[in-house]
Amino acid sequence: MIKVDIKNWNSAVAKQFNLRSIPAFVVYGTNGKVRHTGQEAVNYIDRLIKKKQGS
Repeated sequence: MIKVDIKNWNSAVAKQFNLRSIPAFVVYGTNGKVRHTGQEAVNYIDRLIKKKQGS
């Protein structure tokens, strides 16, 4: 997991990951492509946590 703080919306990082707001919650796959964004990403992480707690 990586956390990025954006202080300059014109920075290379903000542009590279197409970040436009805070919070910007994005889940990337192992191939580096976006898998989930926004609430869908939150729901995905929530399911992973619940699955891990149940194992």
